Amino acid sequence: MNSRTSGISIERANERWWLLCAQWSPAPVDTVFLFFSAPQNLKKLTPSFFQFRMQEPPVLPLRNSSLID
Repeated sequence: MNSRTSGISIERANERWWLLCAQWSPAPVDTVFLFFSAPQNLKKLTPSFFQFRMQEPPVLPLRNSSLID
């Protein structure tokens, strides 16, 4: 997938399956990263049938492996 491609592919390599997803956005990377790294946006990103809700507000800043209840 190039930098202006949106799509999903499923590949098998080394006896493992890989799900690769890409979404092109016309916004600057810094703006997009801020949106996706903000836990309050998880509800906007999650399909409504999951009925997503947070039990407690997350501790900020989020880091790799942060747990959100």
